[in-house]
Amino acid sequence: KLLRVLPLPTENWGALVGEWCCHPDPFANKPLHPRENDCFIGDSFFLVNLRSNLGQEPKANTKVICKRCKVLLGETISSETTKFYMTEIIIQLSERNFPIIPRSQFIQSVIAQCLVELSSARSTFRFTIQGQDGKVYILLASSWESDISIHALTLPSATCLELLLILSRSNASLPQSLRQMNSFQVAFLKM
Repeated sequence: KLLRVLPLPTENWGALVGEWCCHPDPFANKPLHPRENDCFIGDSFFLVNLRSNLGQEPKANTKVICKRCKVLLGETISSETTKFYMTEIIIQLSERNFPIIPRSQFIQSVIAQCLVELSSARSTFRFTIQGQDGKVYILLASSWESDISIHALTLPSATCLELLLILSRSNASLPQSLRQMNSFQVAFLKM
């Protein structure tokens, strides 16, 4: 049961603290970890403190895999903090019933929401979708690959492949004349 759900600052917030503070950075080299019953929301993941919910202490830097379907759900960051990928779990209010939606629709919705939020927060429309292993699966324009203004959205590798298939099907559903524009393959995500 989560009592507080809080957004994480952008990944380069530490560099900006020097501009905001007139004294030494009080957060230098201190990672942000949620306390018990807290959830921090990142770009494509949730950080949760599960110490009280597990019978044993989890080991740091281990993968969290669903016992039933063997899907990668996330990874432990420390003995207290677990990182779950947004595309693999749903966090809902405990009082509400929620409809079961098809996996492809859920993936499209989560990715579309992430891209909309990131594009408004970072003022960029250049993204890559990469696996947790760092491999880039979807590059929204290859000429941007070395551009520092690109933001990488990191997901489990299997989800990257799943999204690639969804986008390919989306592109194939368009008329031939609309499948490419300015050397980009066109695809759409349902939100």
